[in-house]
Amino acid sequence: MRSPLQPVFQHWLKLQCQMTNNSPQGLLVQYQEESKPRVEARVSLKSTVLPVVMDDRHMIEAARQVLEKQRLYLLKTEEQAVFLGYPVVMDNKFWGAVVVQVEENNATVMHSVIKLLKWGTTWLQFVIHAKTNQLIENTAFVEGDPNQILSLMITTLKERSLTEAAISTVNFIASQFKLERVSIGLRYSKRVALEGVSFSASFDAKSESLKLIIGAMDEAVEQKSDISIGLNRDSNDGNVTRAHEDTIKKHHLTSIHTFLLRAQDDVVGAITLENTNGDDLPESVRQFMENSLGLLAAVFHIKRASNKGVGRLIKENVFYWLAKVFGSGHPYAKTFAVTGAFLLVSFFIPAGFNISNDAVLESVDKHLLVSPYDGFIKEIYVQPGDLVDQGQVLGELKDEDLSLEQRRLKGQLHQYRIEYDNSLANGSRVQAAILEAQISQAQVDLDLIEQKLRRVRLESPITGVIVSDDMSQSKGAPVNQGEVLFEVANSDQYKVSIYVDERNIIYFRKGQQGKLSLTSLPEHRLDVIVTRITPISEVKNSRNYFRVDAEIAQLQDFTELLSLRPGMSGSAKVYVDQRPLAWIWFHDLWYWLRLVLWI
Repeated sequence: MRSPLQPVFQHWLKLQCQMTNNSPQGLLVQYQEESKPRVEARVSLKSTVLPVVMDDRHMIEAARQVLEKQRLYLLKTEEQAVFLGYPVVMDNKFWGAVVVQVEENNATVMHSVIKLLKWGTTWLQFVIHAKTNQLIENTAFVEGDPNQILSLMITTLKERSLTEAAISTVNFIASQFKLERVSIGLRYSKRVALEGVSFSASFDAKSESLKLIIGAMDEAVEQKSDISIGLNRDSNDGNVTRAHEDTIKKHHLTSIHTFLLRAQDDVVGAITLENTNGDDLPESVRQFMENSLGLLAAVFHIKRASNKGVGRLIKENVFYWLAKVFGSGHPYAKTFAVTGAFLLVSFFIPAGFNISNDAVLESVDKHLLVSPYDGFIKEIYVQPGDLVDQGQVLGELKDEDLSLEQRRLKGQLHQYRIEYDNSLANGSRVQAAILEAQISQAQVDLDLIEQKLRRVRLESPITGVIVSDDMSQSKGAPVNQGEVLFEVANSDQYKVSIYVDERNIIYFRKGQQGKLSLTSLPEHRLDVIVTRITPISEVKNSRNYFRVDAEIAQLQDFTELLSLRPGMSGSAKVYVDQRPLAWIWFHDLWYWLRLVLWI
């Protein structure tokens, strides 16, 4: 099936061959996934520079390599002819390949050819988009003479800057149709700025004559309608044409015509044609303009966007988002804007900076009951967690061995005293002195045994709670002298040990207040006051923690006092000061970055 754009492709390829050092041959192939590639254009020209190879198989081979590999390909034939295959990409998608014959071993020419092909495929894309995106609602430019339109596009696209492209465009139109003056203006915000005037390399947009032209462009842009006015007819379609009529009278014109440049429902700008040759614009010129406006609008839309400064881009984006937020519709944009504004404002709202840490409840006063001698456990009367009174018996040690030793020492002491009395009666003072020393030694040993017997019963030294391990299953077990059997903690006085990460220890000061929430009593919050910051760190989970001691304020008023037990764990939240929310949320990340990046 013959493509409706085939005449355009043919003309475009011919121009490419002429520009690439008069290349005698060229081939344009479109890639199709579901069928064979389609040849869109084939050109063969006479050349005095390069030899003409009549066999097409070399160009076809070069095109096939480009289509398969989707990259640049260079083919050298036996006749010393060189063919360059160039991939055509449109909208970041592979479209096809173009092949041209180039000079051999000439890097400068090769570089310029690649540059021309890249530029050529750019404006070829505009031609295809004009058809597929319906930027032009009819295809009369294809069925008529496409050469003028392609020449216009070449003239416009070859210029780098926006101003040069505008001047080249109006110069082409004015010279092609012998018009008095052609001007082009582009719309920025709500006003039109004059970008080019035919046959004027420099112009003063503030001059009286150009102000009239800008006014005519603004008149058409504001009404979003093309305006054509002649001396012998009134305003058309009910549009306001006062600016156009003033321009006709003051510039002594026979007709004036303003055509809008539209791209994707956006008025890019306007082109004004001033005519002195006849009462009206020839139909051929009008048809040419109507068929060219879509392409020109697309080109200048892109060039205008690339020519905007940073300030203008920021301003336009701000107004664009404001229109979305405060205009009708766009619920997602409104939600995003409100959420973003709330977060931005909340960053600067001061809030309480609190540090949460693990905490353990500990007793202030704790006593240890140890085994008074090597022996065996007889009875255990309490278990961990039991509340005990001062003097209450917690357990007993076996005393059989001590009782036997006591009777033995008593008998020995009685015997020493009898012998001592006999020595005194016989007058043996030396023997009496020895026996006196033995009596003293036996008495000491007996006192020691009796003291141990008195300590067989292990009594609580204070009123408190048992916090040691369970000994109830250790009856009859041997114990060594000094071995800890019971730990009794005071149940009236507690302190809180808070384990603070080393990153946050700098925020802690003596006297700071906070709240303690215990795992077993989550419904209660106990007020705590920091009393001491220890300089010694402990390692937990591969991190360093410092212990901070705190006391519970007004503990005697706590209704659940009897429910507290040493060793209860929970979380302590200590208030530091007032900080902005942004700092509270992100200071840890900022400190981490400073530590990692050394800033």
